[in-house]
Amino acid sequence: MKTSRIGIDCRLAGSRHAGIGRYVKNLVQELAATQTEGITWIVFFSDRAQQQEVLPKPPAHWEVVFAPIRHYSLQEQLKMPAIFAAAKLDLLHVPHFNVPLAYRGKLVVTIHDLLWHEQRGSAVTTLSPLMYWLKYAFYHLIVRHAVTTATTIFVPAETIKSTVARYYPLIRNKILVTYEGIDATFVPAKQIPKKSNDQEYSLIYTGSLYPHKNITVVLQLLQQQPNVSLTIIGSRSVFRDQVEQQCREMAILDQVRFAGYVPDEKLAALYQTADAL
Repeated sequence: MKTSRIGIDCRLAGSRHAGIGRYVKNLVQELAATQTEGITWIVFFSDRAQQQEVLPKPPAHWEVVFAPIRHYSLQEQLKMPAIFAAAKLDLLHVPHFNVPLAYRGKLVVTIHDLLWHEQRGSAVTTLSPLMYWLKYAFYHLIVRHAVTTATTIFVPAETIKSTVARYYPLIRNKILVTYEGIDATFVPAKQIPKKSNDQEYSLIYTGSLYPHKNITVVLQLLQQQPNVSLTIIGSRSVFRDQVEQQCREMAILDQVRFAGYVPDEKLAALYQTADAL
């Protein structure tokens, strides 16, 4: 029986890459724990440190390839097609839209959203206008290439399926909804009792602070309700200074805590003790 060689681009795996990093990490770990006869998995990592975080002990039928090439870069476009081709893949899974234009092998992609199709302009970037619009045009080119060349497009929700189909109606039949799961860390064995003081309320926000996240609406709530506090958790500092200044101008800085990166175990405990997420 012929063994199929299936590759996964894991250069965005792990905690350093936030949500997509968590998606790829859990995908790879679940596949590694699953019996998959007749398949050799080839995983492409940026470096050994990333591989040690995501897959420290690859199963016997797995191959690890190191490709120290940054995503969204010119090097990704020039070098990754040859690296993928050298692995002699029957199928490649790129868990994002960043498929190299020159890659000609069979592939599937995951499209988590088309946010930047709908959010654009100077307010959503820290780049200069020239660099931003060049990057924006290239983004559209890459996404169109990804969805038109992929044999299957995985999306995490029906809403994303509708969005992708609206922008690219000719590929509607290739879209497959694959719901995302919950990391075992966030399924606690026992419930932590709620605090007894029902006059104060704590909120938690996890994620980046890009304008499209609309954190302003929560800050307006704090301004109206001085008994509500907010903890902002996230490893990415982009736009943090702007939000902090906004809190200062709204006189609610004492109600907001910027916690930065929080390990999963501590984050799970914070979720349980908060009143809302």
